[in-house]
Amino acid sequence: MAPDVDGWIAQAKQLQADIERSRATAHDIVQQAESGKAQQARVQDAASKVALLENELVFNETLAQTVEQIQSISELLENAQDAAVQDQVTQALDKLEDADEAMVHLGTFENTRVVSILRTRANQLRAAIVENTTECWNALLITEPAERRVTIKDEIQSEYIYT
Repeated sequence: MAPDVDGWIAQAKQLQADIERSRATAHDIVQQAESGKAQQARVQDAASKVALLENELVFNETLAQTVEQIQSISELLENAQDAAVQDQVTQALDKLEDADEAMVHLGTFENTRVVSILRTRANQLRAAIVENTTECWNALLITEPAERRVTIKDEIQSEYIYT
């Protein structure tokens, strides 16, 4: 019976060693799982940062395009004013129309302060062209109702200033 007891003791010790190895293995598995969760959280954080940077990049590109469009509109208005000063009314009105069309295509930036200023500038220039054209027309056509006479002048002095 003594050899059986010694065998049982040896098996019990072996079983205890196996249990300790299983515990150690289980502990290692838990550690790796927790490490994986931490890495997964870091990966998700990094992915969120990448998405944010991509969105910022798109926004910056859109903003840069919009600034270029605004510069182009401003140049169109300057060209319209120059044409009006040089008595090229049709060309001035064409440039104003181009500026108006470009302002429509500014999307969400259409209601910004800078676009409002450009619209005001365009409207003032348009009003000045209309006023100066009307004054020129009135200076070229002189009506004298009492005498039932209309006089058409060939030319007038250009004193009209566009602002």
